[in-house]
Amino acid sequence: MVGAAAGEQARDMTATALPGAPDHAPDAGRPPLRRSADDRVLGGVCAGLGAHTGLDPLLWRTALLALTLAGGAGILLYAVLWLLMQPAVAPVAPSAPERFAARVRRLVRS
Repeated sequence: MVGAAAGEQARDMTATALPGAPDHAPDAGRPPLRRSADDRVLGGVCAGLGAHTGLDPLLWRTALLALTLAGGAGILLYAVLWLLMQPAVAPVAPSAPERFAARVRRLVRS
């Protein structure tokens, strides 16, 4: 039964949180990796990367341009990212009755 005791000990060691470890995932507030519809120049890849990583999309554009000029890898990388990244979720516009109800609520409040 030595093997069973070792298995329980290993399970206990991996189930215990480390002291000082965060209780939440480090990227809990990070937006999902999607192509952008707002700040797009070509396909929205660099703007989507910028939103996901917190870096300015201009840095991503500059890096891909440098890779393109240094041998063409930037074009290939951009195309692969464009294929792999999901498109941005388009905001749903409110319907005419919803807009009317919102307008009435604003009038009633004022």
